[in-house]
Amino acid sequence: MIELIDIESCFNITHLPQNWERFMPDDGSAYDSHVFEPLTYKCICGYMVEFKDVDFKKHRLSNFSNLTPKDDDVFNKYIKQNNLKVNSFLDFYCPKCGKATRIFFSSGYGGRHGDYIVDIELALAVKK
Repeated sequence: MIELIDIESCFNITHLPQNWERFMPDDGSAYDSHVFEPLTYKCICGYMVEFKDVDFKKHRLSNFSNLTPKDDDVFNKYIKQNNLKVNSFLDFYCPKCGKATRIFFSSGYGGRHGDYIVDIELALAVKK
């Protein structure tokens, strides 16, 4: 009933922000800590859903679900049965195919500049 989503192939990035530094002028673009790069999820139907830092901040350490109680219960049972340790998640229905999807992430402030950091840990979907 639940399928595991390969986060490496369905997300453009799985760690925010993309930290890199530039030591030489020809090292290419340097990360701008004032610009949050959107995280994009590509559903199996091809539809792309974009998330910004405010989406993750809003759902950090929250139990709120955007899903129906039935779909929310399917995910919660799967988490208990598999002893998954999850802190934060956000979930949604794909606007194109309607697939219920839940993204589990860890987040917080850190780094040298106090950046808001997001790590995608797991993504699941309800099989249709």
